[in-house]
Amino acid sequence: MPPERLPTVLIFVPEQWDYVTRFAKWHGAPFPSNQNLLNALGTITDHRNKFETLAARTTHLIPELVEERNQLDQRGYSSMDKTNEFTSMIEALICELYSCLDGLRNTIYIIYKNVRGVQNKSTEKLFSKAVQEEYGNDFPPEINNRLKVAYENWFLDLRRIRSELTHRRVGSCLLHYDLRISYRHDFLRSDTGVLIIDDIITWINTHAGHVDILLNEVCKFWLAQLDPRETKEICGFHMGRVMLRVINIAEPVNSDSGLCFFRHFYEEKPEYACPLRDSCAAYARVGCHSRELVARITRAV
Repeated sequence: MPPERLPTVLIFVPEQWDYVTRFAKWHGAPFPSNQNLLNALGTITDHRNKFETLAARTTHLIPELVEERNQLDQRGYSSMDKTNEFTSMIEALICELYSCLDGLRNTIYIIYKNVRGVQNKSTEKLFSKAVQEEYGNDFPPEINNRLKVAYENWFLDLRRIRSELTHRRVGSCLLHYDLRISYRHDFLRSDTGVLIIDDIITWINTHAGHVDILLNEVCKFWLAQLDPRETKEICGFHMGRVMLRVINIAEPVNSDSGLCFFRHFYEEKPEYACPLRDSCAAYARVGCHSRELVARITRAV
């Protein structure tokens, strides 16, 4: 009797994976292969994911800010609960961006801890040492230059606000009639007085872009250095069972890459047949050799 019909879920979408995602998934030799590196990369990916989750909720709050502003105009009073919530989310987003950089500092330390100048106590020093040329000769200039550019162009702006939010006071947001949302921090100063960011959403998006570019540039550099090797990737889930393929990380990876891990199983149990068998290049490429593939990969583990 065929199993109960369950939904098919496909998750092998490498075209949607950036360099951060790829390196976090495939890191290995010549880099350290230990739990510390896994945790450091997890810090980056976890806080990136948390940033995206918070950003989505923050966006959904904007119509509620408009409604709250209309109530204020009509009644002359509002609790400003939604504005306060929005401000809290904005400040959480700033901290999450910095947490991604903390993860980068930790990752760099684990990979290059024997290089002069590399440390794991201060994210600010990670960047400032690049500007001051305090890293040893074994520290990659490709990474040093990117840290230097970040320090000179945007890092200090992010660090300044994050440090105040983490260790001292918080700020406030204001929805304007043109739907622009400004951010004010009475305990931070600018050239003209109190720090006011005229459009905080644009500011967040701009700095998120800066952080994302830096992380991807560094991970792209590391990804290119990985030793060639085969690894298993989950294609998805069908009829309650996992679907697997084997890819070579040294090759360009796309949705057609690799070799199907379970073709022999699918053909022996047609009730579980892969729904992509007629269009999947990995399924066609493995031919009648999927049993040998399983044996080879199992021996290599």
